[in-house]
Amino acid sequence: GSRFQVLYLLHGAYGDCTDWQRYTNIEKFAQEYQLAVVMPSADNSFYQDMAHGKNVKTYITEELPRFIEYMFPVSGKREDKFLAGLSMGGYGAYYLALSCPEQYSRAASLSGGLDLCGIRDGVAGGSIPGPFCFHDIFERPDQIMGSDADLLELYRGCRKRGCEPALFQAC
Repeated sequence: GSRFQVLYLLHGAYGDCTDWQRYTNIEKFAQEYQLAVVMPSADNSFYQDMAHGKNVKTYITEELPRFIEYMFPVSGKREDKFLAGLSMGGYGAYYLALSCPEQYSRAASLSGGLDLCGIRDGVAGGSIPGPFCFHDIFERPDQIMGSDADLLELYRGCRKRGCEPALFQAC
C-alpha cells in the first residue's frame, strides 16, 4: 500500500529519454533510495508548450503525471514529486516547478541553461551553436524577459504567493 516518491528527470539539448540510463547510474540510485524515476523526451523545446510544435509543458505537468499515477504506485502529493534536469533540462526543471508550484516541492538544475535570453542571443549571434528554433518554441522570442518563460518572474510570483519549491543548483 505504500507509494513511491517520483522524480521527473529531464534531459538536455540534443538528448532524449535514454540519456540518463545510458550515461549515469540512475537505476542503481532509484533502487537504493526506493524512488520512481520518469524520464520523458522533450526534443529541444526548453520544456515549453511550443508556439509551433509540441505542448511539452502540458504533457509533462498534466498528461504524464496522470498516466504515471494511474499505472504505478507513486504518490501524487506535492511533497513526494520532484524535478531535476541537466543543461536545457535544468532550465526545464526550474521552469516546470516554478510554473506549477502546487505540484512539485523541489527542483534541481545541474549545469542548467538558466539564462534563456543569453542563450537566445548567443544562438542568434552565432557564438552558441545550438539546435534551438526560438521562433518555433516562443511566439515572441524577443519578449522572453518578463514573460511566463522568465525564471526570475516565475520565482517572484511563487514567493509572492508563498508557494516556491525548494531549488538546488550545481554546475
